[in-house]
Amino acid sequence: MTRAELLACLSPLALAAGCDGVTSPPPDAGPALDVEDKTDVVIPERVTWSVVQPVYLRNCGGCHGGQSRGGTDFAIDYDDAVAESDSCPPDHLLRPLRVAQCAVERVDAGTMPPNGVQVSEADAEIMRRFLSSGLDPE
Repeated sequence: MTRAELLACLSPLALAAGCDGVTSPPPDAGPALDVEDKTDVVIPERVTWSVVQPVYLRNCGGCHGGQSRGGTDFAIDYDDAVAESDSCPPDHLLRPLRVAQCAVERVDAGTMPPNGVQVSEADAEIMRRFLSSGLDPE
């Protein structure tokens, strides 16, 4: 099913749900932009910035994609992605984590994104491989 077909099917439900008095997640929680099943995605062994950046933007861009609502714009800025994190504790050798490492830890723990939507396993694996590829800027 294409994204357009999925949206066409879900639009009437969304309109009906908006009328029942139930509140939705806060707008600053960031939208869940990824609605496609990615189980058939072939993930390269070496993941560079050009591969991981669209994944960050899709999953994290609502808060970390230019407005700095999440404290860093790592979804669009390589330098932010590889900067030392202010929000994750250091590793077991007391070395500061990079923002990209902190993002993986939080995705794996299920605490990010905060809107309750989980990052697909394929996207999470791309994030992990960016780390294991040495945060390659290409």
